[in-house]
Amino acid sequence: MKKFCRRFKNSIMGLFAACVYLGGYLALFGLLGIDNRQTRVISRTSIMMTITYVGVIYVLTRIYGGYEIGKRNRAQIRLSMMLSHFLTDLASYAIFVIMTTNDENGRQIVFLSPWAPIAAFLIQFILIVLFVYNGNRFFSWVVPPKKTLVILSEPSEKTNVLRVIKNSGELFDITRIVRYDDEEIKGHIKDADAVFFYDVPSPEKQTLTEYCYKHLKSVYANPSISDIVTRSSENRMFGDLPFFAKEFSGMTMEQRIAKRLMDIFIAAFFLIVTSPVMLISALLIKMDDGGPVFFRQERATIRGRVFSIYKFRTMKLNSENISVSADDSRITKAGKFLRKYRIDEIPQFLNVIKGEMSLVGPRPEMLENVSEYERELPEFRYRLRMKAGLTGLAQVTGRYNTSSRDKLVLDLMYIENFSISMDVSLLFQTVLVFFNADDSTEGFGARETEEAEDTKEDPLISIVTVSYNSEKTIRRTIESVLNQTYARIEYLIIDGASTDKTGEIAESYRKAFEEKGYIYRIYSEKDKGIYDAMNKGVLKATGEIVGIINSDDWYEVDAVENVVGRNRVEPFDLCFADLKMHMPSGDTFIKKARLRNYVTSRDWNHPTQFVKRTVYDKHLFRLKNMSDDMEFYFRVRRAGYRISVIHETLANFQMGGVSSKIKAGEIIPRIARRYEVYRVNGYSRFYIFECVAFELIKFVTSRF
Repeated sequence: MKKFCRRFKNSIMGLFAACVYLGGYLALFGLLGIDNRQTRVISRTSIMMTITYVGVIYVLTRIYGGYEIGKRNRAQIRLSMMLSHFLTDLASYAIFVIMTTNDENGRQIVFLSPWAPIAAFLIQFILIVLFVYNGNRFFSWVVPPKKTLVILSEPSEKTNVLRVIKNSGELFDITRIVRYDDEEIKGHIKDADAVFFYDVPSPEKQTLTEYCYKHLKSVYANPSISDIVTRSSENRMFGDLPFFAKEFSGMTMEQRIAKRLMDIFIAAFFLIVTSPVMLISALLIKMDDGGPVFFRQERATIRGRVFSIYKFRTMKLNSENISVSADDSRITKAGKFLRKYRIDEIPQFLNVIKGEMSLVGPRPEMLENVSEYERELPEFRYRLRMKAGLTGLAQVTGRYNTSSRDKLVLDLMYIENFSISMDVSLLFQTVLVFFNADDSTEGFGARETEEAEDTKEDPLISIVTVSYNSEKTIRRTIESVLNQTYARIEYLIIDGASTDKTGEIAESYRKAFEEKGYIYRIYSEKDKGIYDAMNKGVLKATGEIVGIINSDDWYEVDAVENVVGRNRVEPFDLCFADLKMHMPSGDTFIKKARLRNYVTSRDWNHPTQFVKRTVYDKHLFRLKNMSDDMEFYFRVRRAGYRISVIHETLANFQMGGVSSKIKAGEIIPRIARRYEVYRVNGYSRFYIFECVAFELIKFVTSRF
């Protein structure tokens, strides 16, 4: 069955998409048809509405993206499809109102059945959520994660690159991160299914890309300037010789006129529509500190021309004129709100009407930043080939703290592929920025702050793996530690005197750990059970922070780096994170980590737990041999230690593995032990229901 579904996955995903779009159409027309016969039968009204619905949903799907399971993450797909359906419903209902304005209602505009589009959108909302969720599960089931190699120029970029790969929605299992000049790089490429290149010098990238092509590896590479020029070129034949042709002529006169007219009319329209918002913003600024409402600053636009940009003032009076950083103390209370939702940018419509800016184009940078960027990247001046804009490709797809090089690439992609239709598309896509306000408005200086933090000495992190007869699974666990992106790790394997090849396998990795500079220790002796072995491991550990991973589970490559990064900005005594669950069927899902006022083991994921060594000095596992790890978490939480949750996947848990195999006869004792843990730590008797449900579900899922 799985093999059949994998072969026809595109057709099956197409059926899922058809159900969403057809269901959305039938919901709107069916609900309107309850009180309006003209939408139930073939009529001018139903035909015009159908043409409008199909046309608008098609255009908006091209702009926002559609049912792209496996290419974008679920949240992006849901948001894009919901916005497309919402705007399509509005347009279709507007046509319905126009077509029903006739002699029967005195040629007056009457909003018939206004409840119908609202109810239709609720149905569409449910359809989108259900089909995106199940489509993602189906895709994860039939398409195994690609073993992924990331090739970098500078190791300092690895955190950012890993973040965007993980958030892409595609199934990448990042197995290794290397520099482009690694001696064994071709062997690493052969072992991978997909290869990412980031900021790799062009000669080396070309050589390695050709090697990937030779061995049929998927390639993902961030573009250089020459790549952008090539991408925007057209194919030309001179005789029997193929060429890429790129003529640098700038915008045509027709494009200039169309762009300018669009700027004037849209800017004037939005100034009128947003005038109440501008008035309220002005009052908030005045009430905050009584200072001036507007702020002017010199910026650079086309051909380096300098102009004064208008913004609502969001910073305290007489603040230093430097780029804003995350949690900048110079930002006023009103300013935080205005910045979050980009309201401070509204006065720039005046710059657009004056012709100093356009609606779409590269964002105008501060003059001080332009000089700095051009010293680092002389090509940065190429952005000045087009008039500065209120929004642009870098604003829609990037963030305030996107690197100067990546800003340049995004802006050049826009400039070299300019069209009026692209401008319209970017204006529509700008709406999505408001739904991701927290992510899109990070201070520009955030990256510099992170880099300053990186100069501090990195703490030693200890990782403990407890094993017994784990020859079938321990390789994956060991390699997940070996492939960590963090530099200072101590790895301890506490083996319970295995009788299989577990010890031999562990010993075979010693040289690899030593070459990477990791501390590697193996202990083999009988113990009193898994928690006794864990106690031995944490007491032998010398690191500041200790993580414990079972011999059939494994870490994400950036797990330790994420933990250290969190401890820098939010010092903790114990932290845990999201966990990727792998079912015996091959299906996967993310078990989210939470920290709520009431306690429940459903929110806590033990393979992702990292604890300060000083906590273990006072609290060890109590050797009850069932749910001791959960009892430890409850005890630490009740003692008032600092607990932090990382909302990223740090580890993988194999259902049906050693730690989750349950015999039928063990269910009752496990329920009793789990319930005892709750009661000993002062929690309600009602937790018996959770204990029963949890153990039964765990028993069933470990087998099916």
